Amino acid sequence: MQEKSIILEVFCFQDSLKMGILEKKDFYPSYRSFSEIKVDFNYIQKVATEMNNILNKNYFLEQADFEELKKLGHLLFDYLLTKSIKSRLKKEDSLEITLIVDEKLIGLPWELFFTGEDFLSLKFNLGRAITTAIDIESPYSTNISFPLKMLIIANPTGDLKASYKEAIKIKDYLLKNKEIQIDFKSFDVNSLYIKKNIRNYDLLHFAGHCGYNFDSPLKSGWILKDGLITVEDFLLLGQTKALPRLIFANACQSTRTADFSLDKNIGSHIHSLAHAFLLSGCQHYLGCFWKIPDDLATEFAVVFYNEFLKKATVGSALRSARQALIKKYGIKNIAWANYILYGDPGYFLKIPTKKRLFFIKRVTFKKVSYPVVISLILILFINFIIYFRPTSYILFLKSLVAFKRGENNKVFNIIKDLLNKDPDYLLSYKLLGDTYFRLGKFNLAIKNYFEYLRLAQKKKDFKNIASGYLKLAWTHHMKGEYNSAEDFYNKAIQISKDSKDKLNEADALGRMAVYYFDKGNFEKALSLLVESSEINQQRKHIREHRFNLACDYFNLALVFTEMNNYDKAKEFYNKSKELFESMGEISELSDYYFNMGEIMRFEKKYQEALDYYYKGLEIDKKLSHYFNLSSDYLMFGELFWEMGNIEEAAKYFQKALSLCKDIDNLPILASLYYDLGLFYKELSQNQQAKQYLEASLNLYKKLNTATYKKVEEALLSLE
Repeated sequence: MQEKSIILEVFCFQDSLKMGILEKKDFYPSYRSFSEIKVDFNYIQKVATEMNNILNKNYFLEQADFEELKKLGHLLFDYLLTKSIKSRLKKEDSLEITLIVDEKLIGLPWELFFTGEDFLSLKFNLGRAITTAIDIESPYSTNISFPLKMLIIANPTGDLKASYKEAIKIKDYLLKNKEIQIDFKSFDVNSLYIKKNIRNYDLLHFAGHCGYNFDSPLKSGWILKDGLITVEDFLLLGQTKALPRLIFANACQSTRTADFSLDKNIGSHIHSLAHAFLLSGCQHYLGCFWKIPDDLATEFAVVFYNEFLKKATVGSALRSARQALIKKYGIKNIAWANYILYGDPGYFLKIPTKKRLFFIKRVTFKKVSYPVVISLILILFINFIIYFRPTSYILFLKSLVAFKRGENNKVFNIIKDLLNKDPDYLLSYKLLGDTYFRLGKFNLAIKNYFEYLRLAQKKKDFKNIASGYLKLAWTHHMKGEYNSAEDFYNKAIQISKDSKDKLNEADALGRMAVYYFDKGNFEKALSLLVESSEINQQRKHIREHRFNLACDYFNLALVFTEMNNYDKAKEFYNKSKELFESMGEISELSDYYFNMGEIMRFEKKYQEALDYYYKGLEIDKKLSHYFNLSSDYLMFGELFWEMGNIEEAAKYFQKALSLCKDIDNLPILASLYYDLGLFYKELSQNQQAKQYLEASLNLYKKLNTATYKKVEEALLSLE
């Protein structure tokens, strides 16, 4: 269920607080109401001090101390919030709160305010924002691109073995995510290294010492091998370029100001690392207030990243991590209360998800309707009139029927007979290319597509020239050879535009959109899909354009999936399904079933995901579509692994491995080796893990992608 999001604003005025609540919407209201409450700040300070004394006793509280903590939290809730706001917070069940708090009040333990039934940080997804009188211009945060760049700093002083183990565990978990590129630094990390490099990352995790200077807060900071990197340093670095979008400082006192307190004279100074990072372009800062056992800090961080990278909001991920500690250690172990989030709790990462794309646009004769048959007969008749090759067309028709039935060897036999009689029959080379593509024999597919292109150029048949370039572009694209793919795509677009060939122009734009989608440029992908769909919408009375429109709907669904708008994604997937079914294109539904299954997987509906996967698998098996099957088995393996069914996961990984060794699908093979490396590492079978990770590394280097850096990190962690 979508959680309601509100903003709670609290401002300090002499002997009173003014506050108001508004729902978070796309627009900011032109009129807001505030209520006011008189506050005895000396009394509030006494309550906060008592709470601080309890929390500093031990991270595991006795029952009496825990009850006292709830009573003190209840007093703060009663004395610092107006009646209407208390009533609203008590009755709400599903709520996300951004607490915009006056910096004079930042030292209060808002997360531990107790409603009489629960603490605010356990009942709600809670994040803070600060209003300040400091006149500092914060740089705009840069747009993130994928793969995300993350820096993990572990035990920089060399004396915290537990922090190093924490960071290793977090790194090993994050290496499973193919959209994060990790740099791991430990021991002898000095301030110069951080100053030079911190602004180059999207995410940063710090596991080490943090020092708070009560007399001079600007001198507080992270403790490194050569001393401190301070609040002053971070403020200076943030003047010209934003710091990482999210910083998680899993270190004692990393959000500390002083003991829980009020500071009515604070308006002229910066008093915490949180202040410094937020003023320097960091969007979300998560840190600790006091000391926490290392093993609990590690468990908290792993749960947080696990949820956050599964597209939970940062506030929801934080609350899940709190609840995980409570479930394992009990609520009186107050390590869960140690963490404070600064930033919008509703933010989430739009990480590209594993997806399947359309591999070959094809025509089916199986389970077709009569209008489909009539349309195809007309097309063949027109070609017959043009080329006057009735024998060749009859053979080609037979080979096309065999292709649609998945009878690949029969295709080769018929085409061989056809080319013996008519060696320049160009469509035969196109169908040969499609068949080799399906079998995962990319090099043979490319060879035949080039012959198809050569004959089309010889005949100056611009429609087939554009089609030839598209076939070559798509094949290189699927091989991970992006430079070659881009070059062929651009040639196809240019030729189709010059020859006013709207069909191939729309097809090229749609496939180019997938290219940019794979590169992580979703804005460009969406723009091209809009352009392609407009062409196809205007001509949807023509069967081929209607087919392309179904592909556009499918790829639009991919974009909405990346935006985490699963309802919209399902809507467009179903639109594509309806069009394919209406045209009798049943073979295209394999991709539909697997992508719908992926959405079910994201939503943790594992049985529904399996049901979709099995339907897609049945289609690819019938067609002997080995290229698709290699991806199918990999996706099954990942799903069973996520479900905890190790035996089934291993079975499908091995099926994928067996198939990949027989085809040219190097990107899938590289990904499979990487998954197998992490899989066997998780099973503590490090020798096998090393072999697979080394194989993955060799392939990724050939594919010229940045992914090999993650594989290198995984290998180093084994050592």
